[in-house]
Amino acid sequence: SGVAVMVPSFSERKKKIIALICEIPLGQVASYGQVAELAGIVRGARLVVRVLRDPGSALPWWRVLRANGSCAVAGQLEQLRKEGIVVDQRVDMQRYRWQGTDYVLFSDALFSDL
Repeated sequence: SGVAVMVPSFSERKKKIIALICEIPLGQVASYGQVAELAGIVRGARLVVRVLRDPGSALPWWRVLRANGSCAVAGQLEQLRKEGIVVDQRVDMQRYRWQGTDYVLFSDALFSDL
């Protein structure tokens, strides 16, 4: 007999992703993979992209980048510059990456209401 593995539904994972993206502070960025990891979704970068593509979403989409600091969406660089992020073709992820440590430490408590 095998062990049943509970996989959160898409809507539960989506809620976590949205909550995390909304917490990325002004002047900081996160990668798609980082958001997925903080949400507890293994190899979930594509799911983060999917959530951000939702036309009804009013998320700060410009703060989520590729892991190498490059932008995937037109207009992203301009939005980031408005927030004071110095950027040429890529964002310096070491300098501007959001650490999200509160979510790593307290994620179960924060997401229990979702």
